[in-house]
Amino acid sequence: MLRLTGFLPFLVIISMTHSCTSQSNAALTKDIGMDSRTVEGAYEFVSETVMITSPNKGTEKRTSDEWTGLWFFQHGRFSETLMKKKRSWPPFPTNEQDLGYESSAGTYDYNNDTLVLRHELSLNPFSGGRNSVFDCRIEGETLTLTETKMPYMESLTEGKRILILRKLQ
Repeated sequence: MLRLTGFLPFLVIISMTHSCTSQSNAALTKDIGMDSRTVEGAYEFVSETVMITSPNKGTEKRTSDEWTGLWFFQHGRFSETLMKKKRSWPPFPTNEQDLGYESSAGTYDYNNDTLVLRHELSLNPFSGGRNSVFDCRIEGETLTLTETKMPYMESLTEGKRILILRKLQ
């Protein structure tokens, strides 16, 4: 019987069997060599607010009343999973929003209140290989991540995303 000794190997196996995107194995095994202790740990999802300024203004909010999620940061590696608590199937969802599930993993840097996530594995084919850059604020057990959304090839969206996580003990 195969014994997995951590969450990341489990996530890698599950994600790869569900048609995720992936960079080379060299990217997953490189030694990061930075001080990531400040954000290290396990966090639960509290809320996410996305404020779109262009091309169409609007605000979307997700809370822990309807969504559940876990974020792990350890030794320069991260894993994030977010899932809608109630999902209705069939029929099988035809887009990512209807799926109600998001997941990615990779490496990260934390320096001077900036957190950079390098999404090396992702359920969303357009997220693999992309970086997310967050302004990071830690207050007690609360980690607040703010990302400025800039347009790129697959999305012309501009705005701001604010993610609030609570550290688990």
